[in-house]
Amino acid sequence: MPDDRYEKLKELIESRIEQLEQELQLYQQLLELLSECGRTVMGRGANAPGKEFRSKSGKVVAKLSMTRDTFRLVFLKPVPSAHPYIKYVRSSLQNLAETYEGLEYSFEERDGKTEAILVTGVTRDNIDDVKAVLEFVASKIASLAD
Repeated sequence: MPDDRYEKLKELIESRIEQLEQELQLYQQLLELLSECGRTVMGRGANAPGKEFRSKSGKVVAKLSMTRDTFRLVFLKPVPSAHPYIKYVRSSLQNLAETYEGLEYSFEERDGKTEAILVTGVTRDNIDDVKAVLEFVASKIASLAD
């Protein structure tokens, strides 16, 4: 009798392991699908998860990424907060925030330098305007780098 219970328990555990493996595969496929959807939203069909801005020598200067309703522009080498293009992006985002309800932005700064810009509340109505401002500033700063 103990051998019979042992075999049943073993079969039960093996069956449960098989179920968990199938569930894991399902979750991995869902995660891949979600990642693909995120890339499509960011690049509107592009295969890259974000956009890089390079200097003339090819060094990555800034990266722009987007999740569902948020843009994040990161400068790999922080830019002085008093830089004209940082002032431009600040005033442009202020104007957009006044125009589009729910649009918010923040600057991550340290030691008087801007490390990143975060814009939340991005919608279909304002995505093109926000993206244009951030891409313009990133490309201009990248063109000045080296």
